[in-house]
Amino acid sequence: MRRYWFSILIVLLAAGGIGTYYLIGIRDHLPEYIIETVQGDAKEGAAVVLSGSHYGAMRSEPLDVTTEGSKYLGKNLHLRERMANAGKWFYHDLNIQQLLKDHKAFMRGKNNSGRFYRDAEMVIYAKLSTSTRHTNAPYAKLELSMLDEATGKVATFKSIALDEPEQIYNIMNVQRIDNEVHILFHKYESHASNLVVYAFDSGTGKQLRRIDLKSQLKSTAADYDLSLIANESVSRPSDIIYFTYSEGSEALNRKNYAYSYRTGKLSELSETLWGPDIGEFFTYSLQQDQFYYAEIAPDEVVLSLYHTKTKARKRAYATVTAKQLGVDEIQSVQIQRDRAYLGLEKAGVKGAAVLRLEDGKLLFEGFAVQASGNGQTDEEMKRRLHLNNVVIERKL
Repeated sequence: MRRYWFSILIVLLAAGGIGTYYLIGIRDHLPEYIIETVQGDAKEGAAVVLSGSHYGAMRSEPLDVTTEGSKYLGKNLHLRERMANAGKWFYHDLNIQQLLKDHKAFMRGKNNSGRFYRDAEMVIYAKLSTSTRHTNAPYAKLELSMLDEATGKVATFKSIALDEPEQIYNIMNVQRIDNEVHILFHKYESHASNLVVYAFDSGTGKQLRRIDLKSQLKSTAADYDLSLIANESVSRPSDIIYFTYSEGSEALNRKNYAYSYRTGKLSELSETLWGPDIGEFFTYSLQQDQFYYAEIAPDEVVLSLYHTKTKARKRAYATVTAKQLGVDEIQSVQIQRDRAYLGLEKAGVKGAAVLRLEDGKLLFEGFAVQASGNGQTDEEMKRRLHLNNVVIERKL
């Protein structure tokens, strides 16, 4: 009987080995793609990644296509590499890249960009741990790590208890105001999303006060949403933060609020950051005191700017059309720092364009093409290659 089971095991292992060999063989013969520059500077397109899948006869393979070529993610068979790639979005933030360059030891084990703060004197990282075990211990505990930029010394305050009932937390923002550390928490309560600010002494880690933003809203609605309009650089100083407020399913009737860490007051803005005449589809980027936003339509992108301190608005300061780009459709827009990245489609082929944010000038335009492979026709490539996402990976 043992000999019988041993024979079956040998057959299964052999079949598995042949299957793995066959699968790797198929992957080694997949066609290669590249983003070909149509106009502009190829260096401006270096940050663009067209992400999606190649559909073959037997299966689909996920891949990324850049100006340097294509990378089939299925070829990455090592678990350690896959786990590293799963969190690579964290390293897309240029501020995080700078922190890793300046303070490699301090950054070890820290992997959430929204929990960092940095100014000329200090780097702060907040770590939250929660437990659902039924004990008398506090539900949520906070750990603060503070690095002195001048001396390189690190002060750590562990097991700071938060006086909250059992709720689900998420750290949204960390700020330093004089000798205090302020942390914005996202709290989920049944049908509502609430935000709470805690203030701590930066010298001792002692909790000083707690501000519930819900209590400052002029509303009695039970079903509401209060969401942070995150500053693009989440690890830079900002005394004022902004929120979007809506009740029930009335997403189009949103209001904007401003919260001051210094005063602890939440106040409604006279008009939304994007103004009263905004279209239904738009994206935005808050960059310190400047709020850039782009209205998106298949035939055009309209760029606008609102200055949160002066209240000055430059409505439609630049417009780029699909006709100008020579494409059938503009499918998406992302704003990052001083650039706007557009997802394009022309005759069934995906591509991207890069605009200078300050004036909408076209800096790059390119489309995915076949670099090498098994002799696909253009129609076969269009049928098999599905690049539905535009990812931006900028580097220092």
